[in-house]
Amino acid sequence: MKSIIYPLLAVCILIASPGLAMDGKALLQLCDLYENPEKGKDLPTAKVLKDASQCEAIVETIADTASLYETFIYLDEPKMFSCFPEDLELEQKIKVVHSYLVDNPERLHENGVCLVLCAFAKNYPCPETVLPRN
Repeated sequence: MKSIIYPLLAVCILIASPGLAMDGKALLQLCDLYENPEKGKDLPTAKVLKDASQCEAIVETIADTASLYETFIYLDEPKMFSCFPEDLELEQKIKVVHSYLVDNPERLHENGVCLVLCAFAKNYPCPETVLPRN
């Protein structure tokens, strides 16, 4: 069963947003416009809105996918688990991802999906009682 879960999660992520095949630098540019719209003052308004919306969609898609880990709690990767508070808003998720990208510039060449998952796992770790026991 475990061998089915990883490919299933990968497919969910890729189907949910074709724009996810980007590195952290590209993701930071999108989320920068979400967090700091004034940075796009020299860009057409439609581009600023599109890029900010793309950041929003990517973060929410990955957050939804990350929450699947709670369903598949027996996976071998407890460090990648995220347990989100029920009242967590999308804006806070984006702030967490944006902050993680800014604080980890040495990782911006890495896959954007992995960086979002790392940001969530760092900021919303699951309690020990929820993690799998091997």
